[in-house]
Amino acid sequence: MKKMLFVAGLALGLSGCVTAPAYIPLENSRDIALSKDAAWSNLVEYFASSNISIRTIEKDSGILTAERVYDQGYQLSSYADCGAAAMLAPINGSVELNVFVRETASGVKATVNARYHQRRISAWDGRVTDTQCSSLGTLERAVLNAIAKR
Repeated sequence: MKKMLFVAGLALGLSGCVTAPAYIPLENSRDIALSKDAAWSNLVEYFASSNISIRTIEKDSGILTAERVYDQGYQLSSYADCGAAAMLAPINGSVELNVFVRETASGVKATVNARYHQRRISAWDGRVTDTQCSSLGTLERAVLNAIAKR
């Protein structure tokens, strides 16, 4: 009986350690006074130098998709809020990026969408779960700045 009360108390106490990812408004689109060729070149250079793997590159349509995997889930903390869960430890994380660059009358409009995920392992039973995280806007801002060469 004491053991059952202890486990129930522990579970109740740990449930207070659970937080959902926060929603943070962010800038993910920007008008840039560059030609599409210059903006595209800056974008590809940034991804290559930042170790972000390009999956799809379609310059004519202005679409680029990319992915980066983080060895440890903790590395995501500069880029995303994954919330917290008691007794779940981060294993690794990833980001999927979609970048759209289209020509405008004054240059280009660039839009960056990022989706973050973190894999966690349970200390109780070793079960692995995938958590969707909320972007902090850090990577989107870095990509937009790189396109604009700021």
